[in-house]
Amino acid sequence: MLWRFGLQHASNIDKLLEKEDLTLEEVLNEPDLQQEIREQNPKVVSYLVQPQNLRQMVDYIATEAFFKSTKLAAAACDVLCSNSAAFAEALAAAYVAGDFEDSDESGTESDGGGQAEPEPEAEPRQHLLEQLWGVMGVEAGRLDAQQATQFSRVMCSVLQRKPYEALDFIRAQDAAVAQFLAHLGVSAVVDLLLKVISLEELEGGPGVVAWLGSQRLIPRLVARLAPDQEPETHSLAAQVLLDIIAISQCNNPAQPTIGTNALIAELKSAATVARLADYMLARDAPHATSTLINCVYIFIELIRRNYSDADGAATPEPGDGASSGSDGARRDSRLAGVDL
Repeated sequence: MLWRFGLQHASNIDKLLEKEDLTLEEVLNEPDLQQEIREQNPKVVSYLVQPQNLRQMVDYIATEAFFKSTKLAAAACDVLCSNSAAFAEALAAAYVAGDFEDSDESGTESDGGGQAEPEPEAEPRQHLLEQLWGVMGVEAGRLDAQQATQFSRVMCSVLQRKPYEALDFIRAQDAAVAQFLAHLGVSAVVDLLLKVISLEELEGGPGVVAWLGSQRLIPRLVARLAPDQEPETHSLAAQVLLDIIAISQCNNPAQPTIGTNALIAELKSAATVARLADYMLARDAPHATSTLINCVYIFIELIRRNYSDADGAATPEPGDGASSGSDGARRDSRLAGVDL
């Protein structure tokens, strides 16, 4: 890293940053931008973390601007998810309206002779994450998959670097769990939900599982397995439940796990098991077969995981189909070799 020793030579982007009336769009279209960020070019990072530029990059991802230029949205996403911690820290910070004004337009000089001006009332603080989270407010079934992917990438990056601040923000959103459930058909949103759950293992106990329990995540997912729901709804809900089981009761040391928790306890509770059994036995319901199949998948996974725990979590022999593949694999690999 040559910046630290003053041995760097001027790059194209350094010359670009000296241009008058420079626009963020010009910088985002610069071919060497990502390379300069990876090398921690201080001029580039300093320019991009300015609040007005951060807000514009979030706009490219989270607003109608996304559909006007997916190229700019992709470039903005790459910047915000880059290896520089400055972007996650800036996204997690709180701002006032004046922070988004150009520096040469803010502030006034005092004449020094008059009485002191009364202190203005404190301005409300705002977070760029609120603007970014607007993606989750899109009506169910209308969320663009590419936009959701970029939103999820940025949120996961902030969760990775500033987990406590990001989790506090998500928990402060009144409809967060309802919005997650509304977009179960969008894999990027489900990945974000699983990322949130996985942070339960952080030191200091962020209380993610307790919060999701208070929001009735498991009962709301189980309700989507009712035989009067559509088969696609069954499949999506079952897959999320299987994923929660996987990250909670993983027997592979190479895979992250948060251990048995309140969500799994609720899923294994007598009340939930009885509810699932009632769904499975409702033969005259319009989609009884789909409910039966998806509930069986869940029971098999619960039994397999708990049997392994009870048996000392013995490591299976290579070639054992029941344990082949990673714990993050989808349903087919999870159920491979299970003797029904």
